[in-house]
Amino acid sequence: MNVVVRDATAADLPAILAIYNQVVATTSAIWRDEPASSAEWTAWFEDRRAHAMPVLVASDHDGEAPEVVAYASFQPFRSLPGYVSTVEHSVHVRNSHRGQGIGRLLLQELVLRARLLDKSVMIAGSDGANDGSIRFHERAGFREVARLPGVGRRRGRPRDLVLLQLDLTAEPDEAIPSGESAGRDLIRGLDHVQLAMPAGREGDAVAFYAGLLGIAEVPKPPHLAARGGCWFEDGDVKVHLGVDPDFRPARKAHPALTVDDLPALLARLRQYGVAVVQDDPVGNRTSAYVDDPFGNRLELIEQ
Repeated sequence: MNVVVRDATAADLPAILAIYNQVVATTSAIWRDEPASSAEWTAWFEDRRAHAMPVLVASDHDGEAPEVVAYASFQPFRSLPGYVSTVEHSVHVRNSHRGQGIGRLLLQELVLRARLLDKSVMIAGSDGANDGSIRFHERAGFREVARLPGVGRRRGRPRDLVLLQLDLTAEPDEAIPSGESAGRDLIRGLDHVQLAMPAGREGDAVAFYAGLLGIAEVPKPPHLAARGGCWFEDGDVKVHLGVDPDFRPARKAHPALTVDDLPALLARLRQYGVAVVQDDPVGNRTSAYVDDPFGNRLELIEQ
């Protein structure tokens, strides 16, 4: 599954509202009996933006067009100033996409955003009978801190509330390995480089990567071909370009390709109007920078 986590826009509100109302109709995770309205959800979104609180969506790019399949956000835990460093979050996933790790991706990004905003505690409130939600948060490092019997009602019946808490300032239980032992027996090499490109410009990609750089185009697997983009491979050199609907060229991060005859390649690129920026030599190796047709930066290094 090709899932992208990003900030929500106003255009995502119908999909977010549909997910929310599906959760209301089919689970006990949200304690209300009637579906939310579009006006209510627009006000909710504007309130989040006014208070600089993130609203994230996860979009599935496996189909012909990306579709929002989950969303997440957090809000102040309470309104008094003394609670300014504590937030309470929510993560909801469409029924058809549960159990695929999408909620975990959204929660990880929410935790990162909370830390960037100098929050110290994140709270999760789960229905007391929702064992899946409780286990989900415990796997993410939350710990149960309170059970409040009968504090809510759903369809006329009392519901218990379980509060779970994540300390955003705590160090991980196990230190991340460093030095020569880190990943020594796990990472074996670099399979390919992935770059983004805008939709509908596969012809430009082929002309540049295959025609000018000489990296042959290879067919994409059938289940990936429908997404657009191109793959170029020559031995161990593998550059894959995928279509990104929110494309922005990579200007700093870049692949570095080794070349047998750099002056000859640069002359060919200049002949076809490609701007070349010569870099200072490193040791006895010379290099230069060029942009692909979409503005992605590439470094070319003399072998």
